[in-house]
Amino acid sequence: MPTTPASVYFHNSLATVSYHANGYVCLQWTDVPIEEEALRALYAHTLHALQHYHTGKLLTDQRRRQPLPADAQRWIAEHWIPAAISTAGYTRCAIVESELPGAAVAARAVGSALQSPLAFHYFTDAVPAAEWLTAQ
Repeated sequence: MPTTPASVYFHNSLATVSYHANGYVCLQWTDVPIEEEALRALYAHTLHALQHYHTGKLLTDQRRRQPLPADAQRWIAEHWIPAAISTAGYTRCAIVESELPGAAVAARAVGSALQSPLAFHYFTDAVPAAEWLTAQ
């Protein structure tokens, strides 16, 4: 993870949501199987963090994340991302891809399903992901 100071905003079994002093929210995923209720809570708190810290930048470190079920992929692409864009000014997402089989495919499926003006880029390491987020 990047070495900028971070403040933990929320944590559940799936991930930790934190704010980094460089001006972005970070999702640090665990390797726990995805459960819909925990996933929706995580994304609700991620949206609140974007609003609270007045940033439209998100780094999602999915290196340990389990694959997202197809219904979760659709919900994120069709509901959460448009809501985050309209209510929090969500504009940029740096995605550190999962090392687990099938999980990176699920993340890319969300990106390809987007019908919104979100700038996103895939990375294999969090440092260049953070640099890309903060370069703009």
